[in-house]
Amino acid sequence: MNVIHLRKPGRPPVLTVDGKPALVVMDAGVWQETQDSIEYAQSVSAIRKGLLQAQAGKGMDAEAFFESTGFQEA
Repeated sequence: MNVIHLRKPGRPPVLTVDGKPALVVMDAGVWQETQDSIEYAQSVSAIRKGLLQAQAGKGMDAEAFFESTGFQEA
């Protein structure tokens, strides 16, 4: 396989070892976009979870939280 073949658009090539997938070759920009999308989805999920917990009356206000940790302002 050469670099020209790797740069063709479409599905990334999968390299195999003993006939089993071992490595996927991706363009660095596409890989970064994928990572950014995953991070965004995880952030949205965490925010939604927190909002649902707050709506259900779970959790505590910031002052109570910091008191429970022993945090004191400088």
